[in-house]
Amino acid sequence: MRFFFSDQQWVSNVIGYKTQWDNDEYSAAQVKGPPNVYPQYGDKKGAWALIGVASDHYITIEYPKKIYIQSINIYETYKGGSAWRISFKYPNGSWLTAWEVDRATLSTVPSSRIFSPPIQTVAFPANEVHIEIDTTNTNEDYEIDAIEITGQC
Repeated sequence: MRFFFSDQQWVSNVIGYKTQWDNDEYSAAQVKGPPNVYPQYGDKKGAWALIGVASDHYITIEYPKKIYIQSINIYETYKGGSAWRISFKYPNGSWLTAWEVDRATLSTVPSSRIFSPPIQTVAFPANEVHIEIDTTNTNEDYEIDAIEITGQC
């Protein structure tokens, strides 16, 4: 008999990103750990802020241990609504698209929220996540405070 335990994890490492407002208070590293801005809304220090309107923003993040990811929760704190694709890293190094929407459907969310898109079932343990962001339709800044995963280990 095999037992699975529920697990909740916060980002432990930022592997890569396209842009960040600065190297400190608005850096990509601000997504590490639990939220420190949410549920506040606005351009607040302590959240990752992207620079400029672009279709190819992204962040690649890592969690402490591999789990069978069942949900992802993105804590958007300023002009949310720009994430359009989320992928998880296979053990062989390739990526599985777990959720994706048509970028033409993106629109700005004028309040803070925990964005929990309906991801597909993942049949392998993972701890690396790649989130793609397009701010061209919203023509706005975008800020993320934290990114949580839950699942079975």
